[in-house]
Amino acid sequence: ADSYNVFPRDLVIATAEELKVFRDAVNAGNDYKGKVVKLANNIDLAGAEWAPIGGSDSYKNNFAGTFDGMGYTVSNFTVNGKCAGFFGTISGGATIKNLTIDNVTLSGPHYAGGIVAWAEAGATSLTIENCHVKNSTITLAAEKVNGEWDNGDKAGGIIGFSHVNQIIGCSVENTTIKAYRDCG
Repeated sequence: ADSYNVFPRDLVIATAEELKVFRDAVNAGNDYKGKVVKLANNIDLAGAEWAPIGGSDSYKNNFAGTFDGMGYTVSNFTVNGKCAGFFGTISGGATIKNLTIDNVTLSGPHYAGGIVAWAEAGATSLTIENCHVKNSTITLAAEKVNGEWDNGDKAGGIIGFSHVNQIIGCSVENTTIKAYRDCG
């Protein structure tokens, strides 16, 4: 059965403000496990600094539901920090699908990806399907850690670091990805 029939009360997001409210709910601890979140429009974040969906610095408060972009695009935002991406962290059974990210700038010291910066499956699978990143820049810089150069790693067009079981039908185009190491 399609997930649309399993969860008749999907959360539908149509505006930038609704997207921010959803993000803030995830970052406050609502993981949306077993729920479907859908986009209803293209959303232009107008160059804003975006705090990623999911616990970007602590690996807590991860998104674990289904996010269906419904073929829409989220565009024009920047993220600067650890776990830089539209989603900072996802986990345990999460699915991200049918989403395009356009014209974003992601930067920081560790973990960056246009769709998801850090994806941890644990005992359950994760799926990224029919997601696209275009016209973007992803840059991770090394930094001194305990007197040695470290970090600046795990950068990717779709996902920065992953235990994802399935990546299906995704693409990256016209995007620059730079990192000290572990770049793909």
